[in-house]
Amino acid sequence: MIARAHHLHDDRLFDCYVAARTGETPDPPAAEHLLTCEPCATRYAELTEFMDAVRAEADVEADAVFTSERLWTQQQQIMRRLEHVGRAARVLSFPGRVGRRVVGATRVAPR
Repeated sequence: MIARAHHLHDDRLFDCYVAARTGETPDPPAAEHLLTCEPCATRYAELTEFMDAVRAEADVEADAVFTSERLWTQQQQIMRRLEHVGRAARVLSFPGRVGRRVVGATRVAPR
């Protein structure tokens, strides 16, 4: 009797994909299975093609939104904020009641 090989679930295929893209070593049993199982290798190739297409499309959209000018402006804002790190906080003083009037209020003379 020949035992039927179990195929890898989609989440294990995705884990292999992520490991390959980040430079990590994939799960050894899953990697070995991909070498010996044609259906799983085909599914993995389809997953890789799909995810690479999604990534390429996302890169194009991100480049359209985050132009080099916008990124430069953001970098300058961050640099200005970093200049203030470690400095004492500033206390803003507001004017007191002097000169402040409430519009529409009538003042009653003391008796």
